[in-house]
Amino acid sequence: VWTAADRKIASIGVHVARGVTTHGFAINVCNDLQPFGWVVACGLADVQMTSVAEETGGEAPPLPAVRASIAARFAQAFGLTPVTVPVDRVDAAAAAA
Repeated sequence: VWTAADRKIASIGVHVARGVTTHGFAINVCNDLQPFGWVVACGLADVQMTSVAEETGGEAPPLPAVRASIAARFAQAFGLTPVTVPVDRVDAAAAAA
């Protein structure tokens, strides 16, 4: 995902292994961007990574607000209702998989 200024602010990925497909995304909100200088992001040379904080002059919403907003927009796009699941329930489901 790119900003209007051609800086990469988020990544979307798909992985297939042993017949199982996983997918996800990551958005840079207020993280340290220095480590991105050590890798070739998405195999694209000379990509400049950015974050919400960088793009807004140091002001980024708190991560819980970003998570809630993303969950609400995702649910809206797919006609779903967001549900909060306790961490221990998620851990139990992951262990059973």
